[in-house]
Amino acid sequence: MLLPFAAAASAEVALEGAVACFEAVDYDCAEAKLAQAWGVGGLATPDQVRGRVLGALIALARRDEAHARNEVRALMSLDRSEEHTSEL
Repeated sequence: MLLPFAAAASAEVALEGAVACFEAVDYDCAEAKLAQAWGVGGLATPDQVRGRVLGALIALARRDEAHARNEVRALMSLDRSEEHTSEL
């Protein structure tokens, strides 16, 4: 069993790997690494956003509109409580 901070670190490494694979136009690798990041869990909200955007981009590159829509829905449903807004 991974400790929470170890899980987050592993998920972040997998997410970075997914980004590198996507940039190398290796969508199979990017999907596998992204699935690994989601499987480990523990990603902070900003990394979850990056992951969902990446998932949508992979889906669009594969012309999979339904999957892209699902990724955007998941992106839009992320908790926005960590956003910092200031009142004027």
